[in-house]
Amino acid sequence: MIFVASIWDCSQERRDVLKNLFYPYHNDFLVSFYYVRHYDPCKLRSSILKLPKEKRLWLDSGGFQIMTKKVHIDPNDVYQYQLKSLQAGDVAFTLDIPSNPTKTFENAKIALNFKKQFEDQGIKLYAVITLDSSLNPEVARKFAKKINKLDFDGIAIGALTKLCSRLWQIGLIIASVKSVTTKPIHVMGVSGYDLMYLLAWLDIDSFDSNKHLKGAKYREYHLITGSLAYVGNHHAYRRRFVRNGFTPCFCPACLQMKKLEKFQESDAKVVAYLAAHNFFVMMQHLRLITLAKDEGWFERLLQERMLRSSRLRKAIEILSRTSLVSRGI
Repeated sequence: MIFVASIWDCSQERRDVLKNLFYPYHNDFLVSFYYVRHYDPCKLRSSILKLPKEKRLWLDSGGFQIMTKKVHIDPNDVYQYQLKSLQAGDVAFTLDIPSNPTKTFENAKIALNFKKQFEDQGIKLYAVITLDSSLNPEVARKFAKKINKLDFDGIAIGALTKLCSRLWQIGLIIASVKSVTTKPIHVMGVSGYDLMYLLAWLDIDSFDSNKHLKGAKYREYHLITGSLAYVGNHHAYRRRFVRNGFTPCFCPACLQMKKLEKFQESDAKVVAYLAAHNFFVMMQHLRLITLAKDEGWFERLLQERMLRSSRLRKAIEILSRTSLVSRGI
């Protein structure tokens, strides 16, 4: 399972820190068209992101930002930008309109007008599917069934952020999509460790996340257990908060910062170091999952995770009772 890490930050200072800490340890990175659309696409990889040629860039269409920022984006502009900015091996996503499956499907069909150009450049094209306001897994299944008949290299599932507290429903949606396609499946906007374990259990191919970046801005410090601590006095109302002391981690970011109080400083770079720490914790979990699957003891690892998470336990129990998955736990 591939973790596609969000790398974009509006601050050049933070981008420089993230680049230096992320690039040596990871291969797959995500940016959104919405945030980079004003930059020269020919310079996006080399000058803006300074991304080494051997790394893979996944360029999101910006559909989520359309919903939150209430802006209009022409799908043709998205696909032309992707063609100019990506190289062979990179991945492009079609333009989704959250909560509007009909318009999202129309945008996917428009992308097929550019499919020959994507193929000639060696760029993979993933069709994004979204759900209507009902968030019904059957809507996702029917959408995926239509996409499966078209010439896309993979399917990406969006619009799941509204369901972050209902892990079982996310699982039903993903399993419903998986039941009607053999194309690679990518899950967008993964926001929790329990969901990472659920995706691994469902044998999903890849996922992206900005949890490491977004959480850092609120001074979330990820723990190796997959839970959080909040750094600083302004989080004293939280159940678990810390003010000072040595970091309980030896990742490159924590070795640089050394003490937790450093993460409380009002400095652009500090947020980047905290985001990098969170990224390394996510990578530790992913590597553990990969090792367990490769060596044949993932079910045991999952059982241990379920003992600590009632949400994950409920999700897997519900999915195991359906015909959507071939095994229980």
